[in-house]
Amino acid sequence: MASMDLFEEWRMDDVHNQSARDSQQQKEQGQSLQIDLTESTPMFSLQRLDWSVERCAPAPPPTKSGLKRLPKEISKAVVVNHLFVFGTTDGSILRWNMEGGADCDEVELSKKPDDNIKHIFVDPSGHHVIAALKNGESYYLHSRSSKAKKISKLQGSIEAVGFDKDRVSESSTKSFLVGTSTGRLYEMVYESTGKEKVCQLVHQLDESSTGGITSIYFETFSSGDGDDVTVLENFSQPGEDGASVSTSRSIKSGRRIFVLCTTSSPTRLYHFLGGPSFSQLFHDYKLSGASSFVELPGSVERSELLFCKQDGVDRNQSFSLLTKQGMYHGSVLLNNTSTSSDEVLTEAGMTAFAHRQHQQRRSPISVLMTEFHFLLLYADALVVQSRISGEVQQEENLFLLLTSSSEDSGEAIAMVKDAERNSFWLVTTTSLFQIEVSHEDRLAWQMYLDKAVQVQDGRLFDTAHQFCKSEEQRKKVHRAQADFFLVSDQIEKAATQFALAGVPFDEVLLLLLTLGAERSRKEAVSGTITAGALNGAKGVSAPLAEYDFSDQSLKALRLYLREKLRILPPSAKSQKTMIATWLCEIFLHTIASAATHHRDGVTKTVQEFKDFLRKNRGSLDNATTMSLLLSRGQAMRPLLLFYSQIIGDYDKVVSHYINENMIGEAISVLKNAPIEKVEELIYKKAPILMARIPELAVELFLSKPYLAPTRLLPALFRYSELLDRQHHAARQNSRAAKGSSYTKDLLTPSAEIMDEDEDRLDQDSEGARVNFAIYYLETYLANAKERERSGEGFSYIEASVQHALIWLLAKYDDDSESGLLKLIVPLVDADSLYGDVEAEVSNECLLDRDSIDISYVLRECKRENRTRSCVYLYVLMNFMEKAVAAALEIDLQLAKNIASRYQIHQSQMDGGAFGRDGKSDMMLSGVTGAAAVGKKLWLSIIEHVVLTQGKGGVSQVLQMLHDSNGLLRIEDILEHLPDFTEIDLFKEEICNTLEDYATRIETLKSEMDELSYSAETIDKELAGVTTRGFAMRNHQRCEGCSEALQTQQLSWEQFYLFPCGHGYHEACLLKKSGEYLEHAADIQQVASLKEQISAVSARAKDADKRSMVQMEHLQAELDGLVAADCPLCGDYMIRSTGLSLLPSGLNPGDLQDEAKSWEL
Repeated sequence: MASMDLFEEWRMDDVHNQSARDSQQQKEQGQSLQIDLTESTPMFSLQRLDWSVERCAPAPPPTKSGLKRLPKEISKAVVVNHLFVFGTTDGSILRWNMEGGADCDEVELSKKPDDNIKHIFVDPSGHHVIAALKNGESYYLHSRSSKAKKISKLQGSIEAVGFDKDRVSESSTKSFLVGTSTGRLYEMVYESTGKEKVCQLVHQLDESSTGGITSIYFETFSSGDGDDVTVLENFSQPGEDGASVSTSRSIKSGRRIFVLCTTSSPTRLYHFLGGPSFSQLFHDYKLSGASSFVELPGSVERSELLFCKQDGVDRNQSFSLLTKQGMYHGSVLLNNTSTSSDEVLTEAGMTAFAHRQHQQRRSPISVLMTEFHFLLLYADALVVQSRISGEVQQEENLFLLLTSSSEDSGEAIAMVKDAERNSFWLVTTTSLFQIEVSHEDRLAWQMYLDKAVQVQDGRLFDTAHQFCKSEEQRKKVHRAQADFFLVSDQIEKAATQFALAGVPFDEVLLLLLTLGAERSRKEAVSGTITAGALNGAKGVSAPLAEYDFSDQSLKALRLYLREKLRILPPSAKSQKTMIATWLCEIFLHTIASAATHHRDGVTKTVQEFKDFLRKNRGSLDNATTMSLLLSRGQAMRPLLLFYSQIIGDYDKVVSHYINENMIGEAISVLKNAPIEKVEELIYKKAPILMARIPELAVELFLSKPYLAPTRLLPALFRYSELLDRQHHAARQNSRAAKGSSYTKDLLTPSAEIMDEDEDRLDQDSEGARVNFAIYYLETYLANAKERERSGEGFSYIEASVQHALIWLLAKYDDDSESGLLKLIVPLVDADSLYGDVEAEVSNECLLDRDSIDISYVLRECKRENRTRSCVYLYVLMNFMEKAVAAALEIDLQLAKNIASRYQIHQSQMDGGAFGRDGKSDMMLSGVTGAAAVGKKLWLSIIEHVVLTQGKGGVSQVLQMLHDSNGLLRIEDILEHLPDFTEIDLFKEEICNTLEDYATRIETLKSEMDELSYSAETIDKELAGVTTRGFAMRNHQRCEGCSEALQTQQLSWEQFYLFPCGHGYHEACLLKKSGEYLEHAADIQQVASLKEQISAVSARAKDADKRSMVQMEHLQAELDGLVAADCPLCGDYMIRSTGLSLLPSGLNPGDLQDEAKSWEL
């Protein structure tokens, strides 16, 4: 019941989805709907043209005796590119162009009434016409000529002509073939002037062919062998006197020619292949003596070749030949590799004329071939017969068709085809009808399908698919093709076709089960399969184990389901999930069964299953698929991992590899996965990866540059811990090997299980010692700086990461401290303390000075006794005394470098006053600030040298006295020298010091004398100022108001006279001061002083001495503000050069007026 419920659900979903698909397809296939609406219209119908022979060529006038002449009637017709060429019963040719109106051109070939035109041949360009009369005469006529030229020198009358459609032009026919009634083939060339340029016999048919040649067709093509060179060919040409003249012409050696020609009695189809010329082609056949024809039963009055060209193909592809029994037709396939004409004609066969009710089977009057049908013209009917099935598709009463109009239509004589326009025409003795074609291919799919079923040819099913117009038609073809494959025992292909045909699921399943059961019984009887193979391997799930599947039917079911899954619409999610899940079970069953019974193809099936999972993971339910894979046990573990990986469940994959100790594979999975999928997983598994294969783990971390290193620190610290344990265990083992006593309790659990074969955590694949935690952090910092330099963005690095690197380097760096110095030294100023040891350190600073804690770094370095690094950290923190003290513990030269570079650095900052140039100042005024620090540094170094080396260090002390650049004097170091030091060693330094003191004293005396003289000069100048006066003219005017500075009316008013000679009234100067005083406070102070002076002046008039003194003080302060400099030639005038000449605050109109005022 469960299975039936499943099938019922499937069927309902299938019906619903099929209905939706059909509706959508009907909307999309408007063309198919249109074709369906025109099913009732006939495929072929006649449409009469408004044209007749009588209009085009009226009947000739009566004879002189008064007898009426018969009207013209058409006997033959040819159409090329809408150009009709008619032959009349009175020996004339009518040429009518459909696009040129109703008028036609008439050319008379013979004046004899009985000289009917028997045949007309027109080249594909329409310029060259060859006409043959019943009396045996033949004529050539050019399109620009109104006079035909008679063709002679041929044995027999012309019955067939084959033009070269690729080379013919208006000026020349080029080489073409002519077949005569005597069975001869001629090669001829005519010029547009009517000149016969070539006429030679190239072939004579065998004597068994009593009839003449009735049809000719040939194609030229290149052999494509690369040897297409020009050669000369000899041929005969008619001379001026009519005799043949031998001459030559050039042709391509790689040119090949395929020729078809027919005869009527007996009915034969001759075929020739060769080249490069006609004469060479037929000459080779004559020498070989090979038979080159197909003889068909019966004889006809005239057998003609017909050709049909497919769309988009240059060369004719299909041919047909009218015979007594029917139409012999096939395909012409020309290619460069063909060596025999038999290879060119393919798929040839006979389609008999269809039996007509109440009519005897007889040959038609005329035949046309279309892409899918034969049009057979009988005296009383127009019959449409299928080329594919041979059945009559349409039959029209010719009498009714021709008499449907009021005009006389005449008697039907032939049907002609315009190959250039692909149009078809029915010609009567007086009129012209167009055969209109409407959706000729509407039933092509059904005809090909019926034929495929009839002849059991699988290729015809593919052809039927090409002509299907609707989904329903395609399903019918797929269903028939599925039945065909079942009959031919191709179950896998049948299953695919069942899916495409939309056959109900349960029907296909039962059919495959039945076939599988029958096949299994046959194989069991024959002993080729065991019961165990039928039931599958251990672990087969119940839904498959209860059925009796053979391998082939199971594969067929798998193909059916896969095709069904492919064609289902995206909306059928539940159905797609069911199919995909069942396919997983089938794949697993097949793989397990094949592996158990050691069958071939397991690897191929596994790869096919992987491709299926990868392609259809969106249709599968992850939990259900995982359960199916897990239910198969360890054998399917690789597939489980593969599926987990493609659905992005990297946790399961990586965990499996880690549990199986396949760390390299786990790292490879993480490395190849997208960062957004595995970032959290990397953080989670990083401690384990670093503990197992740290080298590959670090490569993984660096391959993901946007991992957060702060979240990897626990893994790095865990690695450090394990590395310590490994080192401790190694030391303990070394002691044990030397016989040292130790207790087992000292060993950690990890160390107890270590042995000599265990991989070292600090050793890479090449055997070099590497601390991978340090390597990762250093590389990460370097890469971050590089990205920042290249403009990829600012890389902020957390302080914890930098501190972690410092901690690791302090713990694991070598004795030279190169790793620490590489980080710390660049932090110090570039012009500071780089000594000889640090010269090898790069100036690139990997640390961020603003984010790290220098105190923490110093503590770690002190804890691990990294003294040299501590020296630079002290310098960085500006603890110079501690830096020198630490340096003295390890390197005297480093301490001297610190003191010397510090002195130079401070000298540069102080503008050069710190070195030798300021030594005397320091001696006399005392040493303070940076100089005191520098002096203290040198003295601490001297104390260390004297303390450690005693008298032996005196020479070094003297050298440091020179190295200090004058900062130290001899008196500074005397107290630090050891007792009983010989004075002779310092004799020169002491003498130099005394001389320096004497020189400096003399310099100071000279400076004091100069200062005393300068003071006296200043006193004299000050005394002279009080008595200084200026002369002025009595009529000198004020620079502000242009009035006289002193007049009788204004004799009481105070004025100002500047040394430059300019003068101002007090009021004018006060007014002017508002312009040149820079600060508003000064302007306010001037106003305030003016008010105070006015108030005090009233009291001063009463001879109040205190008021007079106060007034003088206020006036002096006012003068200092407004009269400190001349407004016209002083500092204000200089500053005014940068001011605008235009007043501020002008509107646009005022600016224009101001601009006009400046015009010259």
